Amino acid sequence: MRLGMAGRRVQADGTRLPADIPTFQFNDNGNAGEIQAHKVFLAIGSEVFYAMFYGPVADVELKEVPIPNYRKENFQALVDYLYTDTVSGGLSVEAADLDRNFGILKCALQYGVPGLAFVCRQAIFDTLQNDVATACAVLVEARKLEEDELVEEALCVLDAYPKENLGNIEKIDGKLLEEIAQRSQLGLTNEEEIKLYEAAEKWAIHVKRKEDNSANVITIDSSETGEISD
Repeated sequence: MRLGMAGRRVQADGTRLPADIPTFQFNDNGNAGEIQAHKVFLAIGSEVFYAMFYGPVADVELKEVPIPNYRKENFQALVDYLYTDTVSGGLSVEAADLDRNFGILKCALQYGVPGLAFVCRQAIFDTLQNDVATACAVLVEARKLEEDELVEEALCVLDAYPKENLGNIEKIDGKLLEEIAQRSQLGLTNEEEIKLYEAAEKWAIHVKRKEDNSANVITIDSSETGEISD
């Protein structure tokens, strides 16, 4: 049930929980930042925050909470939602904002806010508009979060996308490339399948040499499929 600000105030007033205001601390690439929020508002909307602030092993004197894993603006979106049931400024459905949407989704999942997770998923779904590069980006990130519905939707876009445009993808993860080649829905010719498998094989050799997962990307050039870029 969506309570909104007024509803949350009524619910907060009806509890006997202390209404302390801790400070959440951030360090985004060396840029320090802070967000303050009422414990009681956060705890009402999130069992994770409830356990953190009021659970049996909670530190009642907790005043400062470091948040090392999230950008300040993404965590702010979570706090805004817990106060108002909305995301300030809304969520964009532009491909350029996928990182933000996935960042907020990850935050919502970790802190147990299913309503916000649903809103993020919907925005990401709406971003998938038969664009194979966006579908690849969504597929990679959705897999990390084990978001099966997003994974399937992204795969459906890849299945439907014209096969001749696969060569226009600039960068793609090698494992994903191999999976695309294995999906019969693409209707690839034998020659096209061979090119995709050759690219996947080169990627595997590249990984073995570099031993660095962060470098596991393949450049697919329309004139020379499978060229590896460092």
